[in-house]
Amino acid sequence: MIARGPTNITGFSARSREQNKESAALSNPTRKKRWAPKVRTGCATCRNRRIKCDEAKPICRRCITARARCEYPPPPSHKPEPLRPLRMAAPVRQTEPPGWDIAQGARYFVTVMIPDYQNDTPNGFTDGFVNFHISRFNSKPSFLMIVTCHYIATLSAQNGYLVRQGDFPALDNVWRIFYGYMVESITKLNEHIESGDPIRNILYKVIDLLSVELRIIDSPWRAHLNGFLGIVESYGGVDVVMNSSARPPILALQYALIYGIANNACAPVNDQVSGFDSWSDEDARLMYSNTFFPGFPCPSCLFLSIRRITRIRVQSHTWVGKGINSNLNAFASAIAAEVASFSPVTWKESYHIPDEPFLSLLAISFKTATQLKQAKRCPQTAPCQTHTLFRSDIQARCKSKVPLEQERVLGYIENIRRQSGVDCGAATLVGIIPRFWESGKSAWDQCFYKPCQVLS
Repeated sequence: MIARGPTNITGFSARSREQNKESAALSNPTRKKRWAPKVRTGCATCRNRRIKCDEAKPICRRCITARARCEYPPPPSHKPEPLRPLRMAAPVRQTEPPGWDIAQGARYFVTVMIPDYQNDTPNGFTDGFVNFHISRFNSKPSFLMIVTCHYIATLSAQNGYLVRQGDFPALDNVWRIFYGYMVESITKLNEHIESGDPIRNILYKVIDLLSVELRIIDSPWRAHLNGFLGIVESYGGVDVVMNSSARPPILALQYALIYGIANNACAPVNDQVSGFDSWSDEDARLMYSNTFFPGFPCPSCLFLSIRRITRIRVQSHTWVGKGINSNLNAFASAIAAEVASFSPVTWKESYHIPDEPFLSLLAISFKTATQLKQAKRCPQTAPCQTHTLFRSDIQARCKSKVPLEQERVLGYIENIRRQSGVDCGAATLVGIIPRFWESGKSAWDQCFYKPCQVLS
């Protein structure tokens, strides 16, 4: 009988366990949890069960399948605080620093407006222009209003448009900016009046408004002119204003006088700017002859004659049907003789007349225009000698080598209208004169049947 040794049960069991693990690993691979973002807005039941909730409301799909109670946590009662802006000691970048618009306006004034004026002004008179306008720097809205108006007028002229809002659509936004500055300027003017500022400052600010309105077609410029004259009267008249300080606003008074008298000459007798009636001839002479005015280089004696002729025309209108006053007729004859005696060759003024050859030609033109104005505007019931003093001179000029052709006259006016830096007078005449010629009429008031701005 063969004896057998003891069996190694321990080693057999160990090998069996290892084989079982290997077979189990092959038959059942290890489960890996698929990644999913953790959601904190699901229902309380799914969150407790650690399963993903589809967040369907009022009951999610998981709770429907499990027939469980589905509850969502209440929303938080507190509101998140708004983000607070960071505080910095100084901005890193500022695209439009304070005063940027005034800097641009000053640059435009120096690089565009002054050269324009130099091209159109006799030598030696540019300094007056700069000194007249440089004071506007202490009033930001007035200065920017003037600069913006010049910009609008220049671009409109270059593109063949009238200086009138809506005619050139590309400038619509610039027009809005311009009128915004005008509103600010009027507000500042009222503040200066209420605070009792010196009359000099107030009158120059009114001239700012008047000067830009005179460049715009169909603008209410006469309202500002009447306001200017009303302020002068409220301070006691032109004499009081002239003696109000060591530096009276004589340039402002001269500006208002020239535009007022020139436009009264081309306005109906029943629609005049009457604020100048209280100014004596000596007041008018003092204001007008203060300095050479490039926009209206008319000899002083002829300017005063234009003013007197207009006053005769207005006064004679009240005598229609009553006969002509003998004193009025004598006054008209004296004016006619004075105009006829004026010699452009010996023209002298209290100010320095620029040494420019074209000024003597302008003096001749002003003399002829003044004579023609009186011949056309004197009442028909006046004695004939009032007109005979002018007829020979006017007829001689009409028979000269240069005929007064309508097309040529309109060409001259059109050339003036297209220049930069001019007022709207030429544009106004381009619209009025052709219609007057086509109508076949000849009376002065039939041409200028309403107040209009005629200076450029």
